Amino acid sequence: MNPGLSCVACHVREGEDDWEVPRVVGGTVYAGFREEDLCNGTNGGADRVHVEVTDADGYTVSLPVQATSGNFGSNDNLRFPVKAKVVSASGKVREMVRAVDHGDCNTCHTATGAEGAPGRIRVP
Repeated sequence: MNPGLSCVACHVREGEDDWEVPRVVGGTVYAGFREEDLCNGTNGGADRVHVEVTDADGYTVSLPVQATSGNFGSNDNLRFPVKAKVVSASGKVREMVRAVDHGDCNTCHTATGAEGAPGRIRVP
């Protein structure tokens, strides 16, 4: 799946009924902040990395990071705004500073960063 590109917009464009904006989240976790689009992210399986997303009601979903692409996603019925954090196998955490009103993570977490994001979503 196109690591680094807009996950939610692509799934919606492809007409997948279970991917409705704005109740879903998706993105890619990388080893560095400046990785290019379509480059695979971290090996979530081997690195045992996961992403935790907490919605406006305090509901938290833990999302595994895919081994082949570094992608993660959820079509849970989340209530926005949401905050997210990446958790490593050793328990290190890299957490978002502020909540956001959409879950299309790669639209802000680009190779150069947008909307105040420092760049890619990165393993702590």
